[in-house]
Amino acid sequence: MNSLLLPFATLALATTSVLMGGEPLDLPKGFKPDPARPEGDESLSANRKFFKAKKAIEADYRARLADIISHANRVELVLLDFEPTSDLEKIPEPDRFAISPSNSSTRILRRITPKPDIADLAKQHFQRLLRTRDDHEGGAWCHMPVHGVRFFKDDHLLFQTSLCWTCHNYFVTYPDDDETATWVGLEDEGLKKFMLEQLPIPEEELRRFHKAFPPSKEDTPQK
Repeated sequence: MNSLLLPFATLALATTSVLMGGEPLDLPKGFKPDPARPEGDESLSANRKFFKAKKAIEADYRARLADIISHANRVELVLLDFEPTSDLEKIPEPDRFAISPSNSSTRILRRITPKPDIADLAKQHFQRLLRTRDDHEGGAWCHMPVHGVRFFKDDHLLFQTSLCWTCHNYFVTYPDDDETATWVGLEDEGLKKFMLEQLPIPEEELRRFHKAFPPSKEDTPQK
């Protein structure tokens, strides 16, 4: 009799291991729950659910930022030194562009304030970017900024970020992360083309980049 009940007892234990608070656990595909350590499975599931929920909240916030920059009446597009520094004294404040996630800054090599038709195009490109889902998974990324943008309403800064075409990322400052900001995936050929048209990368900067980072990488800056 006991031998007949044993498979049912094992099944009950396994079922418990895939439930947490009355809901299924969120475990990686192919992951086998360990009936002997249900707390480990539940911890993994809790972490996965937390980061998925956080990612959804961040995506919602970026979409709201896209709405906010529609009110901008001044846009500044900038060409940046791809090598940020943490020594702020090396860069005069008017030429300084903050790279918030790495707590560093880089030099503005050139800046333009486009006319209204180009400014409207910039708004459209960056609104699309901010509304694009970020499917990147992983830890810290490199960031070699080439272009940047600032959106203003009068003298009030609405949004700014730098763009790295090599590492495929830009940054967003969230309300709970206003000191460091967070990297977001960047896969937008239309935006890249637009920025290169407005601010082509000088030959000397391309040579300097290729010297620092040999052009074996598929996405080194292009003219």
